[in-house]
Amino acid sequence: MKKIALLGLLFLSQLSFSQKAQNFESKITFQKTNPEGCLNFYYGPFPEETFTPECRGREEQIFTASRYNTYSNVNVSAGVAYTFITYSEYNSVKKAFITISNEEGTEVYASGTDRITWTSTKDEVVRFYVHPDNQCGDSDESVKKYILCGAVPPEPTYGCDQSYNGPFWVACSVSGEAGYLTADDFFVPKDSEAFKLNSLKFLLVPLAGTEDFLKYKIEIRKDNNNSPGDVIIAYDNPDVEVIQNTEEIMGFPTYWANVTIPNNGLELPVNQQENTRYWVTIQVWSKSNNNIGILNFHRINGWLTSPTFQSLDDRATWITTTWQEDPGLESIWSFDADCSLMAVDDANADKITFYPNPVKHILNISSTKSIKEVNILSYTGQKLMTIKDVKNNQINISSLTSGNYLVNIKLESGSIKTFKIQKK
Repeated sequence: MKKIALLGLLFLSQLSFSQKAQNFESKITFQKTNPEGCLNFYYGPFPEETFTPECRGREEQIFTASRYNTYSNVNVSAGVAYTFITYSEYNSVKKAFITISNEEGTEVYASGTDRITWTSTKDEVVRFYVHPDNQCGDSDESVKKYILCGAVPPEPTYGCDQSYNGPFWVACSVSGEAGYLTADDFFVPKDSEAFKLNSLKFLLVPLAGTEDFLKYKIEIRKDNNNSPGDVIIAYDNPDVEVIQNTEEIMGFPTYWANVTIPNNGLELPVNQQENTRYWVTIQVWSKSNNNIGILNFHRINGWLTSPTFQSLDDRATWITTTWQEDPGLESIWSFDADCSLMAVDDANADKITFYPNPVKHILNISSTKSIKEVNILSYTGQKLMTIKDVKNNQINISSLTSGNYLVNIKLESGSIKTFKIQKK
């Protein structure tokens, strides 16, 4: 039963989420609530079951569609801010009118147009009414009702290492057997001295319920007007370390796939004028010929990153994982990169190179001039390590805790260079 349910979830992400967003921008303005409201109804509650939102920072649909002049019962908790949202199915109703009342339908708590936010003062059941206008009229057309509550995922930081993460609730298929794969964008920061992609990490769910990964295909692509462009390089079955995640989805285990970029990483050009958008695709084959999906979370409108794209025909076409009233899905993934591979003192032509970055234990440093002293500092300037004799051009920093540090290098020529590293 669980397998069937998750298959439906995967197919929902492939089909319902595949239509391009329309008219979403016009519906994101919060309306001021007023004490007047419409408590009349043609039918209610609809659906008959009381809806309990999960409050995970995404828009949750109460039912696929509802009639105007009806209400739905919703469980709310004290102190929680709820945003009640409507999307009209047809153009004849330009602005739907929302009323929130007590369970008996005798007291108006809040009202407004299309999208209102209200905070409950107690645990209770409220009525979520929708009318075609504030005159409490009627219409036989359909309307969709959503509720948003909980912490909204923060926008990713588009720095050297990037992480796209949020509360997952759906999966997009990346099954190689079916010709399915997804594409997610990322950015090469404009302030990087250089950029080398070292590793990738994806959160996957196999419907076999076990570690069911046979092989992988990863592509790095150019950008084509905020969509996947031409392939720069493809990696067939690269080295992947699989680690089971602590969280499940609908009873199915999830797994982190940690991909190491072959040949010591991939260097991508840096545009000093603006961040450069690239795309990464993932496709996975199953040992048991079962479906495999990448987990997604509900992205937020206005983010710089584009929504996840999906191909259902093995790269012939791409579709966005959005629908009319949805800003799209974002795959749960991350990457590690080196952004400061080289430092040059132009005045003395003193060249310093170092790797890897991020670094776990040993930092390799080389210079065209002799190194006199190396200091490791915290971001606040506290000196943590001093090395006066750099043996074999290596520094052991395993004693440092994970975090970001400054490396200050003094050369015999008198030049001083400081660069940033990340300790894993």
